[in-house]
Amino acid sequence: GDALWAAPSISYAYGVTGYAAVGRGDLKTAERAYRDWAEILPDAAEPLANLGVVLERARRYDEAEAVLRAAVRREPRSPRPWATLGSMFWSQARWSDSAEAFSSAAALEPGQGVNAAWAEKARARLRAGR
Repeated sequence: GDALWAAPSISYAYGVTGYAAVGRGDLKTAERAYRDWAEILPDAAEPLANLGVVLERARRYDEAEAVLRAAVRREPRSPRPWATLGSMFWSQARWSDSAEAFSSAAALEPGQGVNAAWAEKARARLRAGR
């Protein structure tokens, strides 16, 4: 109770550590930092969204999807985890899943248009059978 500053300070440090590790290509350190960050902020989607990106870069797609879906459950009204999920599905040519995720992100960002555009691109690729 007397150290209310600890969680925000520590979570910031984990976020910076993860970001710097990704920049160096050290995915193992980034993964550890983002997992620890997610434990400190159990209701926040951002640490899990970042972890999902790291797992995707490590080609651990099933784990990445599970983590990104957990991020969506943590903050279902946040567009970022949905867009990150859509991006991962795009990289795997999972057009229907990508369109659905980007559409969910777009619904949470009225007027932005970027996620809606990606959803439409994914639908176009699905229709084209790519």
